[in-house]
Amino acid sequence: MKPICLNQKELAERWTTSHRTVERWRWAGESPAYMKIGGSVVYRVADIEAFVRDVMNTTSDQNVPVY
Repeated sequence: MKPICLNQKELAERWTTSHRTVERWRWAGESPAYMKIGGSVVYRVADIEAFVRDVMNTTSDQNVPVY
């Protein structure tokens, strides 16, 4: 079964980056929507996928290569 939410470390693994980078993006408002549940930050997979689609659309509209 597919997970509904990922924590910060799981999202970092998915994007092959540091969990501190994900945290910094969240503080800067440059991350997917998130929820705080009992002091823990979680990201819904649906929000992560929507965020990625938005970023891809934005970059392709600007003719900037996506890596």
